[in-house]
Amino acid sequence: MDLSFRVDRKRLLLSAAILFCCRNVRFGVLQTRSFTGQRRQSSTSETSLSRKKYGDDHEQRLDVLEETVCIYSSEEILQINRTIPVQLKDAACRVLVENNPDFHYELVESTILKYPLPWWNLTECDFSKTNRVIFNVALAKEGWSSGELEDYKDYYRTYLQGTIRNRLVDNVAAIIGELVPWNPYDRDFAARIGVSCGQKPPKNYINADLQRNFCLMHVSCTDETCDENTAPRSCWLNPMHKSCFFMADVFPMFPESLCQDDGSRVRLCVVGGGKRHDILASALAANTSKYEDKVVVQVLHRSGQVPATYNNSHVERFVEVSHSKSYVEYQRKMSKCHILLPLLDPQNKRSGYFRWEEKVRKVSGSLSQTVGYAFPVVMHAELHYSYKDVLKGPVTTYSDDKQGFVNALDTMIDRVRESLPEEIKKACADPTVVRGKKCIDTRALWAESSGKSATGALPPKQEQPTREKNVTLAPATNLRDHPKPVPSKQEKPEGEKVVSAATQIIRQESKPAGWWLSDDTLLRGQEERQLYWENSRKQHAGEKGKRIRSEFEQKLRSIANSPSNVALQAKANLILKQALATFAQKDYNSTDTKTDPVYDEIIVAVELGKEYSGRAKSLIGESMFRQLDGTCVVYGAGIAYHAAFEINVATKFGCAVHQFDCTMLDRDQLEPFLEKQKDIPSLSFHPWCVGENLVNDVNKLSSKDAGALVRLDEIMDRLGHEEVDVLKFDIEGFEWKLFDSILKSRKLPRQMSFELHTRHASRAYVSPPLVADKGKEAVVELFDRLYSLGYRVVAKELNWDQRCAEFVVYRFYDEMVGLPKES
Repeated sequence: MDLSFRVDRKRLLLSAAILFCCRNVRFGVLQTRSFTGQRRQSSTSETSLSRKKYGDDHEQRLDVLEETVCIYSSEEILQINRTIPVQLKDAACRVLVENNPDFHYELVESTILKYPLPWWNLTECDFSKTNRVIFNVALAKEGWSSGELEDYKDYYRTYLQGTIRNRLVDNVAAIIGELVPWNPYDRDFAARIGVSCGQKPPKNYINADLQRNFCLMHVSCTDETCDENTAPRSCWLNPMHKSCFFMADVFPMFPESLCQDDGSRVRLCVVGGGKRHDILASALAANTSKYEDKVVVQVLHRSGQVPATYNNSHVERFVEVSHSKSYVEYQRKMSKCHILLPLLDPQNKRSGYFRWEEKVRKVSGSLSQTVGYAFPVVMHAELHYSYKDVLKGPVTTYSDDKQGFVNALDTMIDRVRESLPEEIKKACADPTVVRGKKCIDTRALWAESSGKSATGALPPKQEQPTREKNVTLAPATNLRDHPKPVPSKQEKPEGEKVVSAATQIIRQESKPAGWWLSDDTLLRGQEERQLYWENSRKQHAGEKGKRIRSEFEQKLRSIANSPSNVALQAKANLILKQALATFAQKDYNSTDTKTDPVYDEIIVAVELGKEYSGRAKSLIGESMFRQLDGTCVVYGAGIAYHAAFEINVATKFGCAVHQFDCTMLDRDQLEPFLEKQKDIPSLSFHPWCVGENLVNDVNKLSSKDAGALVRLDEIMDRLGHEEVDVLKFDIEGFEWKLFDSILKSRKLPRQMSFELHTRHASRAYVSPPLVADKGKEAVVELFDRLYSLGYRVVAKELNWDQRCAEFVVYRFYDEMVGLPKES
């Protein structure tokens, strides 16, 4: 067959397919007002027809589901709309996002995709048939600047309404529904999220409906604005509120922004007029020849005027002012920035941006933009301290002196200028970039926001990005790429070398062909017997176990959220933060002696009382375990042939207890150890250690992998466990490496019971190299990390050797639950 005929035939089939799937095809540039007007009228008429068809009953109300796809070609952009009616019966429930001022509308998308809702407590949500939830949005009519409201509505209806996106904090699929009129509402909602709580007393909003209302907080609570109901139902836009926070960092992307830049000048962006423009103006004035024709300062704020300090310093020629009431145009201008300057430091007249200002603690909008677009940023060291775990782009910092600011700015400018030409060339060569056209790349918006994979499967839960200590940023090949952390060039501590050596020895000893564990019927039979027992327990009492566990968790959280425990948690957190601040000082000396206390900064943060237990090496909630009919899961790591705790839990409560120890390789000791346990069906032993993965295929993990290190979440996957109720370990100094693995896991145990060893611990129990660098600073950093993950210390007990202590920590809070406020 002739090649040209085949090509024409393919084109014909493609055209027919497009026309068949989408009867209503419109061509044009997306920002054209007539186009958006047609679109709005069409959407309104379709919704009206739906209401006529199904009536006014809220159960039958429809949201128009319109999938918008941007397809680029050389000359034009093709807009394809497919209208699909979505009924409430097709979703688990409805959620409403409310915004009442004439700003903060940039929070709407992030709230829909990231606000952590306690779905299990929303009685009107039924997830038995679907994981989809309809999110509607209500915008107040009053208080909006002229033209601003309608512009945002155009953006919402064009790019958001009707799209289905997977939320970033759970496995719920969000259907972004239509805009609804402001209160009173014509339909029912399982939850309402106020994105501007703080404009009015949040406690008034929360208490208006304690079953449904949730707050997105902008500043710290005070006695006048909050009460005991506010904090557990609120989340903050600020990482200084470790309890529950997220950054509003979901913004539209503009692929043509770099291509429209000639790269001759580095664009420095400042958001708002109330920042430290004086230090930037001073730097420009003192280094005019260096910056002339090489940088431009873009100031984005409402007044549209050049801040006076630039005029006073005679450097106004460097400045361009941008002011737009259009949300889309504002974000488009932001996307052209090369470097963002927050210009916030402790000398700002405006307060609340730093960790010691507990009565305010707020976020700057420029920092959300910095995170969302992964901008390179030059910021004060104190500001970096609070935001270091969420920043995605390259960072340089400065202190209070002006020369430090100039040095940090020069370093970043040089870095950006070096990579900018290549990035512009790369952007312009991208076939998806249409020069001279203005279009939001909805494909990029989808990819960045929803995390949807090629298979369409829901993404796993995603944690807030963290960055380890002593990590430097690798040069980013793209200014919008997220730089990967690379280890610093510091020498590894001796402890790490010992662990590595021990691992190599274990694996070498386990590899000989005659290794008895690879064929051991006793070990294999024990595991098979326990898995059969676990499956029968799940079938017998699975739903009952879920109900009992849920009721118990609610009781514990109510205790943790009592006024006395909220105050205790705030005190514990404050002590940790003060200690970290001390460690950060240049003159801090981390050297300690054998007699120096190392655990004073760690205090019990939640007092549970005798009913729920609170002793070291004890279980939290024995009453619950007695009722669970064997559906509880307990892991014990580092057995060392002593399993009294594990045997007691398995026989007393019937929990599925799994023992792990990759060092138990002596057949003469292991055989009698296993023989004693053969009649306990809920108890089994695995010759693995919890740590970094050294197994190629975890799905094939078996007794043949004796001596292997396996990550906690991979062990859970191998054994079929969604949750672990208890993880107990006492491994004489190796716990530090174990924590490195546990805290990276996507599945965290509900409670942990462990012994912690530090520098100068008795040589009789701990090899000194294992804890050579583990002093007070390491202890505080560990518990600060545990605190941020929702764990609270419920028991602490010092050993006779004061360098060792036993702890029990319980994870009262996770990403789905609001946490107590910090005092």
